[in-house]
Amino acid sequence: MIVKNPFTDGQVTDPRVYKEAMTLLQEGHTVTVLAAGKYGLNLEKKMIHEGILVIRHQFVPRLYGIILALLRKLRGAAQTGHMTGKDLAEIGRVEGHLIHLAMEFYTIIFSVSVLGEAIRQKADVYHAHNFDALVPAYLASRANGAKLVYESHELWLENERLAPYLPLQKPVLWLLEKTLARRADLVLTVSDPIARELATRYDIKRPLVLLNCPRYTEVQFSAEIRDSFLEGVSGKKIAVFIGALTRDRGLEQLIESAQYLREAVVVIIGDGPLRQSLEERVKRMRLEGRVRFVGWIPHRELLTYAASADVGVEPTQGNCLSYRYALGNKLFEYLMAGLPIAVSDQPHRRQIVERYGVGKVFDEKDPRSIARAIDRIVSDEERHQEMRHQARQAAREEFNWEVQGKKLIKAYSGLAG
Repeated sequence: MIVKNPFTDGQVTDPRVYKEAMTLLQEGHTVTVLAAGKYGLNLEKKMIHEGILVIRHQFVPRLYGIILALLRKLRGAAQTGHMTGKDLAEIGRVEGHLIHLAMEFYTIIFSVSVLGEAIRQKADVYHAHNFDALVPAYLASRANGAKLVYESHELWLENERLAPYLPLQKPVLWLLEKTLARRADLVLTVSDPIARELATRYDIKRPLVLLNCPRYTEVQFSAEIRDSFLEGVSGKKIAVFIGALTRDRGLEQLIESAQYLREAVVVIIGDGPLRQSLEERVKRMRLEGRVRFVGWIPHRELLTYAASADVGVEPTQGNCLSYRYALGNKLFEYLMAGLPIAVSDQPHRRQIVERYGVGKVFDEKDPRSIARAIDRIVSDEERHQEMRHQARQAAREEFNWEVQGKKLIKAYSGLAG
């Protein structure tokens, strides 16, 4: 497997790559993950993680640090207040181009640095996790006469990351993804809308959908955790968000919704680059008694923390097709924890809510709509308990990795055949 992240950094492990690697390992396969280093961390170059051989390529180009320094200077100059609106717009444009150049340069460097090791592995199957790992996986598979698996965790080209694409960048990447996807022996993805889009866009067989569900477990409620959530805040019900604090997650709208909630408080479990600005927003809006930040917690305890809340919230913004079509693991973790869900009104999320009767949808751009959905879930105790039961049932019968992992095993058996 090839993935352009550290796979595990001591605190966080890529849950999807880990589940798939462990499933194949338990079936008797040998699994090696070729991963990347992480800026600012001195991670082991080679290690065994629960039977999985992990080999990291630590090279982080100096250009990354140079570009970060340039961005800081640009932002500092913008904050002096001596610039016109035109100047600020130009700074934003330059900043976007610099971000793109850094990202594409790092992807190229990663592909080059990982390719030699990928070929030396002489694997039977090369499994690329996302488009930025596809080129080295393809070249290594051809060098060794091996099978190629392409797994698209999202609709890659429709997520513009931190800035719009550069001129001609998207058409070139589109052609590259189409060419390599059509040469893959197996294509996997995370949701039905993405599978349909990839099949139509690249004229390929409909990719196999593996929902990003957790392993099934009976989750226990913790009164102690619940009390810690409610300590120092005003409210009797808990709306929990779990995940990375990054852009387009709807965290700003979720925080603003707290002022309209009648019974619930917002608890945010996770960390990321937006934490400081989000905490400042809470103070600015004087919502310290309505919003709490918990930070990262060990993954093995995550579902217990979730089960101690009353509703799980996923306010992902539909700013691009990738976000509208994707289904993240957090939604399924909420269901596994027996939580009703309040989610963005996007097609596949609405389908799950309505089919299984496990929550409400809202307009993710409107904090009042978010608050209304949460209040409707927690205000009717009888209906709330019914939704809890239906969430657990859906997780037990369909939305668990035991069900999804069988599809992966069957697909790999087909490759062997």
